[in-house]
Amino acid sequence: MEKGFRAIINFSGLWLSGSMEAVSAAAIAVEDLDPAGVLARIADAERRDREVQREKLQLAYHWCVLHPATSESGTATWGDTGLRAVGL
Repeated sequence: MEKGFRAIINFSGLWLSGSMEAVSAAAIAVEDLDPAGVLARIADAERRDREVQREKLQLAYHWCVLHPATSESGTATWGDTGLRAVGL
């Protein structure tokens, strides 16, 4: 197409129990967008991305609340010296 493109994305790979099936994302039509429409779609995509990232942070926080560090489980911190011992 001269004025735009249609992106069709396929995801596939291996899973621990075998192979995953391929999944096709819906085509993204952009060829009919004017400059204002492109900017509006970018702004909307950025907003959606921030919402997803916020949800991930909320879920990570809740996981930490549900699984607090104890003397039995130990703790880990950024730059933990224990990780250097295993090459990380």
